[in-house]
Amino acid sequence: MTRAIRGDQNEASAPQHNMITEWLEADAEPRPWRKPRRRKVLFALATVLLISLTALTALLWPGSEADAPLPSATPEEWSHAAPLEKTLYGHTGWVRSVVFSPDGRTLASGSDDDTVRFWDMSDPTDPTPLGKPLTGHTDPIAAVAYSPDGRTLATSSTDRTVRFWDMSDRADPTPLGKPLTRHSTDPTSWVAAMAYSPDGRTLATGGLDNTLRLWDVTDRTNPTPLGPPLTGHTKTVAFLAYSPDGRTLATGSYDRTVRLWDVSDRTSPAPLGPPLTGHTNPLMSLAYSPDGRTLATSASDYSTRFWDVSDRTRPTPLGEPIFLGDSPSVWWVVGLAYSPDGHTLATISGDRLVRFWDVTDRTRPTLRGQTLTDQTDRLESVAFSPDGRTLATSSDDGTVRLLTP
Repeated sequence: MTRAIRGDQNEASAPQHNMITEWLEADAEPRPWRKPRRRKVLFALATVLLISLTALTALLWPGSEADAPLPSATPEEWSHAAPLEKTLYGHTGWVRSVVFSPDGRTLASGSDDDTVRFWDMSDPTDPTPLGKPLTGHTDPIAAVAYSPDGRTLATSSTDRTVRFWDMSDRADPTPLGKPLTRHSTDPTSWVAAMAYSPDGRTLATGGLDNTLRLWDVTDRTNPTPLGPPLTGHTKTVAFLAYSPDGRTLATGSYDRTVRLWDVSDRTSPAPLGPPLTGHTNPLMSLAYSPDGRTLATSASDYSTRFWDVSDRTRPTPLGEPIFLGDSPSVWWVVGLAYSPDGHTLATISGDRLVRFWDVTDRTRPTLRGQTLTDQTDRLESVAFSPDGRTLATSSDDGTVRLLTP
């Protein structure tokens, strides 16, 4: 999933929060961005570690002929998930966003080091870097999104631009047109979240100015706004998700609410009923189930909630919220991802645990297992591969980690 950069969203637990973006709230005073320090000693240690891991990997996972495609893993299989012993190195800053290409052959990661990196996932047991890091942004990457056909990558940054890249040659992406700089008239605002519509004709962007915008991206070189900004949220629009049928857009905000928008006519979007309430602290993530009947939301109130959106004009809570506890050692769910078959929900939290929930019964999510990643800092983003056989997590330690059932 694509993660917005998080700020100090829980007034009661400010010390636990990501200091680097305390000013995300729209009413906060902007502060200078601090880029990651690069220390030669750390680089040397990382190099030694990388060489050691590479040697170990060569012994444990020798090359083999590609297997036939496997079905998406079941919740029971994910309950035994384990690291592939594949840690992707290269970034020198926190990795905020990780996303698979629609065909699953490429993994993209966006970082505070101002770059996007690509990894060849044709063989998930042997991922390799693709080309050089993508440069052009002058500040940290906030969000990354692939178009549904995989031909275009959109990247947003705290440099207040959105850039589009032609991915025809995935090892050598090229810029498309000029950077998009018109999300907001607020000079301190930038795009915190992005989502493509399922048909690929529209890009939705959410910003620090509390607004949502829709863009016609039919011409990849010249995105044009579809109407004025959409208002309703009172704080940063940090999370976006289209329903699978493309008729509804869900927006999550630090104002503690989720709003649903009718985007059947993308030139005339309209709110669908009142906002969804229940969370008592700012939103941290949201995701639609693949069948579009359920919306999962998490917040810094330590809860994950499920909503029946079968009738999108009248969403209703499903069952009881999931609470991980209110201990600082547990933290809250900061990322959600449904498996492609919709039977498993993966959640990541500040304790570096990936938890796997069986959501076959929408009213009674069942914890099937949990895996402690080998990443050494807080997790930021999570994504399933399109075939449902690989899970990627990104971390503040600058790495991307791969899990398999």
